[in-house]
This record gives sequence, structure tokens and C-alpha cells, in this order.
Amino acid sequence: MRKNGKRYLLIIVSIAVLVGMTAVPAFATGPTTGFLGNGPTYTRGSDLHPLEDVAYYATLEMRTFTLTDSTGAFRSWQEATVGDIVLVRDATGDPVLYDVTIENKGQPVGLIQIWAKKSKGVPFYTVSTSTVLLDLRQRVSEACQVATQTFGKIDVIETEVVYYQFPRRAFAMIFQRGGQTQRVLVDVTTQRVVTPQEVVPFASTLDAADLRASREEWAHMQKLLGQVEQLRSTQVYEEKVLNVPLFGQETGNYCGPAVVKMIFHYRHGWSYSQDYYAILLGTPPGGGTPWGNYGPTWGQLGHSATYFSFRAPWGTVKAEINSNRPFQSHIIQHVRVVRGYQEVFPWWKHVYLNDPMPVGHGHDWWEYYPSSWLGTILVY
Repeated sequence: MRKNGKRYLLIIVSIAVLVGMTAVPAFATGPTTGFLGNGPTYTRGSDLHPLEDVAYYATLEMRTFTLTDSTGAFRSWQEATVGDIVLVRDATGDPVLYDVTIENKGQPVGLIQIWAKKSKGVPFYTVSTSTVLLDLRQRVSEACQVATQTFGKIDVIETEVVYYQFPRRAFAMIFQRGGQTQRVLVDVTTQRVVTPQEVVPFASTLDAADLRASREEWAHMQKLLGQVEQLRSTQVYEEKVLNVPLFGQETGNYCGPAVVKMIFHYRHGWSYSQDYYAILLGTPPGGGTPWGNYGPTWGQLGHSATYFSFRAPWGTVKAEINSNRPFQSHIIQHVRVVRGYQEVFPWWKHVYLNDPMPVGHGHDWWEYYPSSWLGTILVY
């Protein structure tokens, strides 16, 4: 049923179906109509989630979105399985995320990302039916060409995808030249060589308050999982998604102009170019848009803005979306558009994002809440 433009769905399903009682293989959980397993078992002294736990968490998310799929967006996930699980590190070697491919009959139909470390608290990060990040991994040959143009003839020994400035990714290439072994980073989407000065260790971007909130949320959820046999009541699902257009940022530093364009286009039905918004925002060549420039820019565009120097409270997220107002979510040196939310009581909270990254593409996905936002800007 609908109320005030929102979707409400009564899920007449036992929580025991969500979290069944059979073991989960590490790389292929079977179709989503099967059971999920008893949950994770931690290895003492290790901060890294084991693969079997990662598969378990991904299957939980997969099941949640197939059970609450009122629009058909996740139809291809109905008989899907967990496929490849790839650990993605940052450029310093620190584990950041597991990329979990969702497959249907051997074909990728989406991606779920799980935080790599238990110290992050809640292991869930994103859920997406887009395969753009998987597709970008295929561009290794282009990265090799860039490295060859920069360094001359080289013999590539190893290539892996890493974060160099979260969420920006690069191919980390180890190669030999003139008998010397060297390493170079090539941005996955812009195909340019990344300088050492651009590398930001992921651990340095983590906010202590967000980490604490995530750990508290995970402790609460673990209690619910432990009481699964007692939680058989009807579950209520609430969701609203705004039809905000997705525009990929046109350059490596145009996330701000792209986000302003998306929100303005939704509010007015048309928009200016990203270059125009970059001028209004004072986006410097090769640099990010200053945080304080968004408010004055929205003022010039006929809107007002309210700043939060942290993640917007859940009540605020719902109130803004229910009022048909998409808004800005800021993480380290990057900004996205929040265009929707989903809440499955008493379990999950997700926000729906338009992310202007990767360059020239952009992609939309669900992000688990609470998540590591460094700021929020509401637009009125």
C-alpha cells in the first residue's frame, strides 16, 4: 500500500527464512530461495572477515533485497548466487572492502560490497544491480598502455585494483624496467598515472564517532540474529526512492558539479552544464570543491542549504526524501546524492545513492546506514 508517496510492504515471512539453518559455502551460496546458515564464526586474533562470513553477509543482503523488491529492480537476483569474492586493498596494502559478485546462470547481475575488517563494525556497505565496477576491472590493457607511454618499454609482473583515495580506484602495476622493479598506480576510470602525493591511506579517513556507531549497530543486529527463532512476527518494510537522474562526473574532480546538476535537474526538470556549476562552485582545476562553497552556490541557484558536519540522522534522511528533497552526502574528498531510503523493521536501514563516480559513468546503489559520511548538505 502507499501512504504520502511512500511504499509500505508487509512481508509475511518468518525471520527464520531470512536466516536459515544450513551451512553456507564460501563462494557459491546457491539460489536465494535456499537457507543462509548459522552465521559467522570469528577467528581469534584476526581483524579480517573470513570468506565464509563474507558470503554469509552478502547472502543476507541479497535475500533482503529480493524479498523487498516491489519495483522489479532485483528480478534478476531471484535465482542468483554469490560468485567471486575479491579483497580490495588500499594503495598501502591495508584491506578495505570485499567485492562480492552476484551471478545468475554464470552472468554477473550485480555487486555487493562488504567491509573487510571487523573493527569497522557493521560489515555491510553497498548493494547494486550495476556491474560498472566489475566492467572497469577489464581495462587492465589500457592501464598497461598508459604505463608504457610514461615509462617506456616495461614487463608487467602483477596488476591489482586498489583504492588510492577512497572511493577512487587505481590499477596498481608492478613491472620491471632496465632490471629494476617498480610500481605505478593508474586511475581505473581516467587512465592517468596517480602521483604518490594523491595517495590517502583509507584508515586515515575513518571517523571515530561513525566507527563507534557502526559497532553499536552491529552489536544490536547480532542480538537479533541470535534470537532468530523467536522473531517470527510480520515484518514491515518502508521505502521511498526519488527519480533523480544520474550524471557521471565529466572529470576526476567534478563530483561536486555533477551532484549539483543532478539535484537541480530533479527540482527543475532541466539543468546547466557541469562546467557552469563548476564555475559557480569555484571548483579549482585538478582539485575538489571547497565544502563551504555549496551553500552560496545553492543560494545563487535559488535554493537554501543546511549543513551537517556529520551523517544526517535517520529521521532527517526519511523526512527529506518524504518531502521530495534529494540531498548531498559527503565522504572523504567526494560527494554523492541521496535519493531514497529503505527500512526493514527491525533489521536494516539503507539509503539509495546516485554516485557520479566512476568518471563518465556514475552508478547508483544502496548504501547501508549507518555509514561513514563526513558531512551532509540539505537543499531547500
